[in-house]
Amino acid sequence: MKTQLPPASEITDQDRRRACRLAHVVGGLTALIITALLAAPFAFRSHPLPLVILLAVGPVVVLAAGVVADLAVRPPRVRLAGTVLTVTRFARSEAVHIDRLTGLSAVPSAAGVVRLTDDQGGQAHIDVRCLARNPLIWEQVDDGVRQSGQQGSLPRSQAESQLWLDVASAVDHTQRRMLAALDFEPH
Repeated sequence: MKTQLPPASEITDQDRRRACRLAHVVGGLTALIITALLAAPFAFRSHPLPLVILLAVGPVVVLAAGVVADLAVRPPRVRLAGTVLTVTRFARSEAVHIDRLTGLSAVPSAAGVVRLTDDQGGQAHIDVRCLARNPLIWEQVDDGVRQSGQQGSLPRSQAESQLWLDVASAVDHTQRRMLAALDFEPH
């Protein structure tokens, strides 16, 4: 699925706000659960800890747990400016030139994440779900991988070729499912 519009000067992950709202919900639920666990001794009238300690430490523990849960599930910020793909997570940025790729591999410690490496040593870890949610970013990255392969700077082994085919298949499947979910019938 190719778009006919020229790429904008900067493309960002359009679905990140929704994913961040979901991260806030996870953080809030975590805080609520910990609050309930801290309040449980009062419901059963058993006081293993003094009330003053629970009132002083409880809110700090609840707030810290909520923030940690929120940050753990929040997606990275993805931005494509020209041919530079930048992925930022926890104030740590990774950038790669998608027109000069030299490496493509799966990240073994994270399912659904691909590592792209360029000729200047830059690398970026990008989630396949982000590529599926953002067709303009996917199109540019896919073109960069194909062009780098044709230019010879990205010699792909059988495993790397299969990895990219799997990524393309996953993106295509997700985009078809999103299109099928749209209701085109008049109301």
